[in-house]
Amino acid sequence: MTSKERVRAVMQRLKPDRIPAAFEAVGTVTSRLLREYGMTDYDQLLEKYEIDIVCAGPRYIGPELVSRTDEQNRQVKGSFWGYEQTIHVTALDSYPVTSYYPLSGVETVEEVDRYAWPDPDWFDYSAIRETIERHPDKAIVISSWQARDLKEMCRQPMSKRSTQRTDTFE
Repeated sequence: MTSKERVRAVMQRLKPDRIPAAFEAVGTVTSRLLREYGMTDYDQLLEKYEIDIVCAGPRYIGPELVSRTDEQNRQVKGSFWGYEQTIHVTALDSYPVTSYYPLSGVETVEEVDRYAWPDPDWFDYSAIRETIERHPDKAIVISSWQARDLKEMCRQPMSKRSTQRTDTFE
């Protein structure tokens, strides 16, 4: 079975030749796997682990995003959704912790309507086609990372947390 056939079989509640596999890891894990196996690109990793499902999403080409250093000399990166993440560095790795939620304190529909939502024109959708063409036999999931980003942006307002920036790690 090809990856597409395998995933279709599962979606139709049929028995595939094996369980379809997907791969997702933080950048440092992916980089280390590539290095340890002597690989030069991500596609080689997909083949080695017989990954069936590949994510595809548009490339961001919109306005420049926030990128600054905070008062504690930590890197802060913004997203096209408007939230910011402070990069937390440990001896082994670095990872982002959301430190600003743009919808914090929003209580009315009018306030949500005034929010500057991302513009679809901020993205180059040809990247999706490129992924599909590069992996013709794989099952393609489109834009899963954007759904996660939206969830992250809405997390704090939905939980009624503080309405101010938070620069501490919880």
